[in-house]
Order: sequence, then structure tokens, then C-alpha cells
Amino acid sequence: MIPRKRTPLSAMQRVEVWRRWKAGESLHAIGRALSKDHVVVHLLLKRHGGIVPPIRRRSPSSLTLAEREDISRGIAGGCSMRVIAQGLNRAGSTVSREVARHGGRAQYRANEADQQAWQSALRPKPCLLAIHSKLQSLAARLERKHQRALAAIPAEEGGSVLLRAVGPGPDRSASESAATKNVGISNSRG
Repeated sequence: MIPRKRTPLSAMQRVEVWRRWKAGESLHAIGRALSKDHVVVHLLLKRHGGIVPPIRRRSPSSLTLAEREDISRGIAGGCSMRVIAQGLNRAGSTVSREVARHGGRAQYRANEADQQAWQSALRPKPCLLAIHSKLQSLAARLERKHQRALAAIPAEEGGSVLLRAVGPGPDRSASESAATKNVGISNSRG
């Protein structure tokens, strides 16, 4: 079998998929109309649970491309962050964080910053436990500790136990309590 190069659906094709799906067409009919395999259509629909995703909109409080271009021009003109912020009627910290987030004064480019901000606004975000290795190791260590403690409980007494920390104990720090509470460490026996 010859591997085919996959080409993603364009924005217009995705709109057409949702329009046809809402009209009640089958996956095969939609795929034929778009010259795509029905599996591609199925994967798009499955990713969103068969419900049309809402149109992405920017928050009114977020910086616009025009404001980012003003920031870029201000940097090129040698203005301070505070002066740029006053010209935009924004807080100085907003402009300062925007520039720092996108490479600093030397590397700030308005268009690239706007694209990166649009991309970073995508939801859903990964949970903290999935992206922070320190939190992962803390949760794993706590789970092993609680598993050892539960191993000593007889089955007729313990059965199914859900461990929750309600506050820092004498041998735990507040962060360990929070990690235990958020992870929801559980043990089911029987």
C-alpha cells in the first residue's frame, strides 16, 4: 500500500463539513463532496463531539494587531514602555509583559506576536499535572506513600478508600496537601 500525504481540511472545507452535517448528510456523502475520505470527516466531527464549535473571537480586553503594531513602532522609535502604554490607553505592565512574552525589545514583531497570542488562546489547555514534571513527581510520591499506608488496612475495614487532604498535616506541607486534594488519589480494593 502506498502511503498518501495527508492534507488537512481548509477553513472553508471545515465550514462546509459542518453545514452538510447539520443538514443531515452522511459521512460518506460529505467526504465525496469534499474529495476527502470519510474518515477525515469523522475525525473532525468526533473531535468536537458532533457539535459545531463556536466561532473564535478575541476578548475585548486583549491587545489587537493594530495595538501590537503601535507597540512595535514605539520600540523602534526608542520610546519607553510607559510612554507606549499611555499612547494606547493601556497599563504599562500590559505592554511590558506583551514585549517580554514575545522576545523582548530586540526581537518583538507585531504580526508574530499576534499569531502566537491567537494560537496560545486555544482551549482546552492541558492540565497543570500534565505539563509540570515537579508536580507529577510530587503526586506520584504522595500516591506511593498513601498506597503503602493503605496496604496495612484490612480489606474488611477499608474496602474502597478515597484519600483527601483537608489541610496541611503535621508531616505535610501545604503544597503536598493541595496536590493530594487536586489529584484525588484513590485506592479501590474489591
